[in-house]
Amino acid sequence: MSEWRPIADYEGFYEVSDVGEVRRIGAGRGARLKTLKPRDRSGKYLTVNLCRNGTPRDFYIHELVATAFYGGRPPLHEVNHKDTNKKNNTAENLEWVTKSQNQKHAYVTGVKKYSSGWDGVHCSRGHVLSETTLNLKDGKRECRTCRSERRRARYEMGVVN
Repeated sequence: MSEWRPIADYEGFYEVSDVGEVRRIGAGRGARLKTLKPRDRSGKYLTVNLCRNGTPRDFYIHELVATAFYGGRPPLHEVNHKDTNKKNNTAENLEWVTKSQNQKHAYVTGVKKYSSGWDGVHCSRGHVLSETTLNLKDGKRECRTCRSERRRARYEMGVVN
């Protein structure tokens, strides 16, 4: 059985479930429960159109689910799909993460591809990459194991810095 929660700013009109469904619960005289049909407008994420005071607005379903089940969006955070399936909007598959964490997740899971010998699982020198061994800074990817080895070699050669 699905758990339903009200959508922020649309309480009394719409609800979202933990399995990623959105339904209208009332609007006007004689309104009935109606599950809304999601749309795939961008080719990536599912959206749904909600209307309040005669003004329609599109929302990403994954953002509605994350807000309802994990609280409002923390500053500078975005929703991550843990299994990388952008159409799987179940609450257990979603989490709030920073942009950097989301990018690391995309590289480690192979959603984003690396250039210059990186295959998404290993760096160009063969080290296994994970969210803890991949450093993303200023848009650049760096294997922390390689960085550590370079620093150790410079230290052993007597190079300071």
